Amino acid sequence: MNQIEELKTKIQKLVNQYNFGNYKLVIQEVNILLRKLPNNSFLLNLLGSCYQKLGDFDTAIKNFTQVLSTERKNLAAMNNLANTYKDLLEFEKAENLYKEIIKINPNYINAVTNYANLKFQLDQYKDAVELYKRALKIDNRVENVHYNIGLTYQSYGAFVEAEKHFKEMLKINPSATIADRLI
Repeated sequence: MNQIEELKTKIQKLVNQYNFGNYKLVIQEVNILLRKLPNNSFLLNLLGSCYQKLGDFDTAIKNFTQVLSTERKNLAAMNNLANTYKDLLEFEKAENLYKEIIKINPNYINAVTNYANLKFQLDQYKDAVELYKRALKIDNRVENVHYNIGLTYQSYGAFVEAEKHFKEMLKINPSATIADRLI
């Protein structure tokens, strides 16, 4: 196996560990890799995501802004930074970043969905629904978007619409028992 393939394998293992919630292990391993690959945007973004999950928002912001200092339009880092601001209740900063991402790439579903989640959090349900609908136009097979729009409809009493989206969730993932409970 050549060095590039070996590196790809290591990074995929780290992503898997991240998905399992082993954030401290990922931080440790990413820091080792960063000695060999300083300023690697993917690794710095992964590192920031780990710190975000652990609630160390200052360090997360530092990592995301480091990526953005060299790659100003790195949408993943911008989205993660916006999510961090949302976690810190700095809603205006988060909203401005989501809008900027969507302006750069209107089909970046993560930003559209996260922006909708922000609107939901701010009790701006109609705006949230419009953004979720926009996300569904990009990809209507995302279970989480159906879940979130269903909850939003439910929040203001549009139960028929909510049920429709919970049923869509079940078509996508028949074992999504939460959809059954919500219906």
